[in-house]
Amino acid sequence: MKNNYFLFAILAVFFFSCSDDDHETRFSEVSDNYFVNDPTTSEYNLEEWQDLIGIPFYVKAVASNTYLSTKGSDNKLTLTDFDEENEQLLFGISEKDEVSRSLSLISVIEMENIGVQSMNSKEELLVPVIFDAAENNTLQDTQYWRLIASENNHYSLIENATLGENEKNFVLETAENSIYLSSKKDTQNQQFEIIPKGDFEIENIQFDTEAGKVMNSEWITFSKDTVTNPTNEFKEVTVYDEYPDTLHASFIENNQQVLMPLKNNQIEIRLPAIEVIHDEINVSHGWDKMITYAENSEWKRNVGISGQSDLKIPPQTEYEITCNINMYTIEVPYEITYKDQSSGASFRKKGIWTTEFYYESETKLNEINK
Repeated sequence: MKNNYFLFAILAVFFFSCSDDDHETRFSEVSDNYFVNDPTTSEYNLEEWQDLIGIPFYVKAVASNTYLSTKGSDNKLTLTDFDEENEQLLFGISEKDEVSRSLSLISVIEMENIGVQSMNSKEELLVPVIFDAAENNTLQDTQYWRLIASENNHYSLIENATLGENEKNFVLETAENSIYLSSKKDTQNQQFEIIPKGDFEIENIQFDTEAGKVMNSEWITFSKDTVTNPTNEFKEVTVYDEYPDTLHASFIENNQQVLMPLKNNQIEIRLPAIEVIHDEINVSHGWDKMITYAENSEWKRNVGISGQSDLKIPPQTEYEITCNINMYTIEVPYEITYKDQSSGASFRKKGIWTTEFYYESETKLNEINK
């Protein structure tokens, strides 16, 4: 029994020593040893995030399906379940820092920067915290962040632009409801989804048809058939080549890390027209079409294209007829504008529209030897 009382006394002392009233014993400034000469600045495209400035967003942890929150004790960030009414789940990015090619991450409800402090423990632990100017906290230039693409391009690694180890930057990592900084491994508990808050719709898609170009082409087998001529005379056969009317396409955004919450991805837009003029493929402004904005989409030609081949099959023979068609891959840059119906805020992203296109056909005869 005496041992139990002794243990309780130790726990009580530990609890009071870690209370909010003794903040200085719990946190300290980050050691100079963790500040690195950033090697990744040239690889990060800051412009892809320009239009997200001023738009609040949620940060969803992939591993736990929970959301980053400023509700933690001692100004620490934590993870919690989603609640649309909880403004402590909202974050934003503010001014760019061109030197480090990074952005300031802020808490929307507190309008304060998210930075890093050192948590006193047996092993030094760096944790993200809200910096309160009224408490005279020192930022130490730890408030600069980058949203780096994960190996899964739809997820982000939240990288600190100034802190790291062995010249490699730290990223945020989750463990249950805790968040801390760790070496970059691109594991699931380092991956996050960036989800803008709002009732977004597609306002417009504009194509840069002058920059459209043919990327490659390949001959593919369109159909095969067998024809037999049992007579002693040549047999005339006509083969018709019907080019596909429905063409597969895809909209791939340059920045796939921002997950736009769309209720409807159907939109009527002026899709580029692809035409063959003097045996050359040209991309120009086309006609209004209702399409699905997705990585897997379809569109239809306005005019069907077909061809025919007149063949003569020798007497007493059997031939395999193979129809081949040339499939081209065409890319056209575009810019999409999303608009929040509630606030009127807009967000633009660039991407590449890729489509297949068929032009040219050939018919081959191969005699079947019996």
